[in-house]
Amino acid sequence: MEQEQAAADSAPKFSEWLADHPLPSEVVEFEQGEDTHRKLHRLRVQTLSMHQLDMARARAFERVTDGAHKPADLGHPIAAAVLQDAVACEVLVLACTTVGAVEMPAKGGGMLSTYPAIFRHVHHLRDSLSATDLRWLWDQYLRIEASGAPVLVGDEEDEEIEDESTD
Repeated sequence: MEQEQAAADSAPKFSEWLADHPLPSEVVEFEQGEDTHRKLHRLRVQTLSMHQLDMARARAFERVTDGAHKPADLGHPIAAAVLQDAVACEVLVLACTTVGAVEMPAKGGGMLSTYPAIFRHVHHLRDSLSATDLRWLWDQYLRIEASGAPVLVGDEEDEEIEDESTD
């Protein structure tokens, strides 16, 4: 019991770990436009916190249900697809940022590094990109989000035990 408490006291606090492990992000490049007028873009795609994801979902729901669709309609496949697309667009507005960080004054003094958003609002994103571009960016977001998924502690040990038992 005392050993367990000593180990727990010496382990880094979760808040300290979080400070050293920002949400995953990656700089991506994609081409946009017709074959003769292709343009290469570079941007940072960063995963969202749960709070940001909830905000994006709420904005999408509000936008979809304020329009032609009512909450009861969302069981219909087309209305559900419209809502899914709206969520993806709201997420991408928050996730797509400049490649380089900008220093901004932080609350309480000091400076804070931040990556400014590329798209001012969801209409800017939807008017600037094709459905193909949006799908590609969404796929990149999901890939980057999955790359930062936590690893279960017991998995590696279980595999080693299984490997040793087969010898």
